[in-house]
Amino acid sequence: MAAELPTSVEKTLKELKRKYRHSIVINTINGRYYAYEATTKSIGSTGNKSFNLYLGRIKENGEFVEANHRKRETRVRTLDESIKLKSSEDPMSKVLHPDEKDTAILEELSNDGRKPLAEIAKKIGMSITSVKYRLERLEKTYGIRYTIDIGPRPFGFFRFIALVKFIGDKPSIESMKKVLEGVPTVQFAATLKGSYDLFMYLFAENTQALENKLYEIRSNPVFSRSKAKWSISYITYSYGYVPIREEFIESLKERVWHRTKETPRKKPGMMTYREYTILKELNRNGREDFASLDRKFGLDPGAAQYTYRTLIEKGIMKRVTICMERVPLHYNALLVCSQTDIQGFNIHRREFLTYEIEGTETPTNRFALVGDIGSPHGMLFVAPIYDTGIGSLEKEISNMLHGAEIESSIISEIILGNLGHRKIAAENTIQYSIIKELDKETQKQS
Repeated sequence: MAAELPTSVEKTLKELKRKYRHSIVINTINGRYYAYEATTKSIGSTGNKSFNLYLGRIKENGEFVEANHRKRETRVRTLDESIKLKSSEDPMSKVLHPDEKDTAILEELSNDGRKPLAEIAKKIGMSITSVKYRLERLEKTYGIRYTIDIGPRPFGFFRFIALVKFIGDKPSIESMKKVLEGVPTVQFAATLKGSYDLFMYLFAENTQALENKLYEIRSNPVFSRSKAKWSISYITYSYGYVPIREEFIESLKERVWHRTKETPRKKPGMMTYREYTILKELNRNGREDFASLDRKFGLDPGAAQYTYRTLIEKGIMKRVTICMERVPLHYNALLVCSQTDIQGFNIHRREFLTYEIEGTETPTNRFALVGDIGSPHGMLFVAPIYDTGIGSLEKEISNMLHGAEIESSIISEIILGNLGHRKIAAENTIQYSIIKELDKETQKQS
């Protein structure tokens, strides 16, 4: 049992505890009292790491003699400052917390994956050579892939989710993958731990087509042998994206328009062969050189670039963006939130929208996917978890949604597809536009 501290030392200790954010510990050495600020943080996949900062010595009369740190820590006055300073030299910390320049590059390419390096360099105030070096490092570190941000609506499809809770035995991951990869409309599937066991994100032309496809999947022996509760809902586009599987793009070949006597004009949801071809190639590699695409498909010079712009102008695709396939996170969390207090949410709607899109110190946005759902009526969130844990996220969202009931799960293994981890800037989101409109309405009312 530690010896009791003198009353005067105890009084100074209490003052230090009020002043500093983390725990204050006292080490007694040869009758002298040394004060430290201490904490433990989770660092990537390496586990917990202890940090401490020597604050100074407390004399027996209670006088506090502040530490005089040497060299690089002379300007540090708190443990948080010390951790940040030390972490700046830690390779893992640099991966978890990219600096301002790296963040700016990630944001620029998340919004426009084809943006020339010269334009990025000019915007963030760096040389082209420096941007090129940093970009190559970022691509390697985070496994960056360039693809397209595209939704199903231009092709006559809608977004849906399926949440499955197995009763008893579960199908193996390998067997489920074999079934689901043969369904082009399923864009993402993953096993879960928590409230549900399986999550699917898929497209369908209407509810009848959805029911038919899910009936087909559930009737497959892989799934039919396992009893399960299936919860199905639409999901609206709100924030983030899910990369489109090549198999879905391949299936769109049926919607390529060829001029015939029966179809002299394109019908809604149809594309020209050139539009389909460029869409397919950019989904594979969104940064592929247009001139090489012209040569590859025997197009006139400039045709690929023109088609790319046409696809964006028509709203068939939103942008070329990035997908980080190797992010140093603990896991991805999936939260299904029942919105029980719509009045409270509406009052604080601006606050919630800001929370969704505000910047983070991590290489990705706070959420990979956010959308309104109808069963239960509320919202679905998919978020990368780095070091705060799913409990902290649940609490934050519950507070923002004013007591929403939350069912949480951890994505344990991805069966099919990928999540769209990226770092898109707030001003390039739907939420930002809504916030601006809300502010205008507030100004009018005042």
